[in-house]
Amino acid sequence: SPIFAVRRIEVIGLTYTDAVLLESVKESLSGASVFTADLDSAKRRLEGDPWVRSARLAWYLPDRVVIEIDERSPVAWFVGVDNRSRVLDRDGRVLQVLEGQPTQFLKIEGVGPNLAAGTVTTPVYVGAAQLAVALPDGVRERVKHLNVDGPEQLGMTLKTGTVVKMGAPVDLRYKLVVVATVLAQQDPKFIVSIDVSSGQAVVQNA
Repeated sequence: SPIFAVRRIEVIGLTYTDAVLLESVKESLSGASVFTADLDSAKRRLEGDPWVRSARLAWYLPDRVVIEIDERSPVAWFVGVDNRSRVLDRDGRVLQVLEGQPTQFLKIEGVGPNLAAGTVTTPVYVGAAQLAVALPDGVRERVKHLNVDGPEQLGMTLKTGTVVKMGAPVDLRYKLVVVATVLAQQDPKFIVSIDVSSGQAVVQNA
C-alpha cells in the first residue's frame, strides 16, 4: 500500500562517506514499501565505501528509514611512489587517495606503496598508523612527523629535530612509554636521537 512507501530517510553519522553513493542508495529506497525495501543491498553498497566501517538500516512505520553510518577515523597519511597522498585509519586501511596533502593529520615521511582506497597497507605503515593513535600526551604535541625508513624501520622526528628510532613495528606502546620517560627527564632540544628499537633507550645527546 502506498501509505507504507518510504518517504523519509534519515542519515546519522555522516562526515566523509561518498555523497553520490549515499544519494544513489537513498534513491533506491525512496518510494519502496517499508516492508520490502532492500535494506541489505543498501547496507552492502554503503559498506563498500572505504570510509564506512559499518552501516545499519532500519525501517519505521509508516514511511521512514534510518541509516546509521559508523565511519572510520583518519589518523595519518603518506605519499606513494605516484606522488599522491594516502589517508590511513588506525588499522592501516587506505581511506582516500588525494592529489594534495591532508596536513590536518600526522604525516608519515617515506615513500609508500601505490595503494587504492579500501586496501590495507604494509605492516610498517600499519604500525605507523597505530603509532599515530597511541602517542601519549607529553609526546604527541612534540612530534613533527612519523618516519618509515624500510620494512622494519619505524620512527618519528620531534619538532626539535630529535630523531626517535622505534625499529620494527612491534611493542609500540611499551617503546612509547620508554620515549615518554626520556622526554620527561631531558629537554629534547639537547637530544640528537633516542633509539628504543631494542626496548631500551639509547640516547645521543647534542
